[in-house]
Amino acid sequence: LRRGVAYHGLALNVSPDLSCFRLIRPCGLDGRWVTSMKEAGKRAPLKEVAEAMEGAFMKVFSTDRPSPGR
Repeated sequence: LRRGVAYHGLALNVSPDLSCFRLIRPCGLDGRWVTSMKEAGKRAPLKEVAEAMEGAFMKVFSTDRPSPGR
């Protein structure tokens, strides 16, 4: 956090090819790795995941504004 701005965001890997991610240390943390919903045995269409994430975000941040393009 710098000057009230967070430099980390949110990433949710649904079903990507993660082979390149095996070469990095996520957030500089040793002994951690990047995974995905698919590797965890959870399968869902990307659109369904995006809608669920949007609903959770709106609930947590108390907003009912639709996302751009809707």
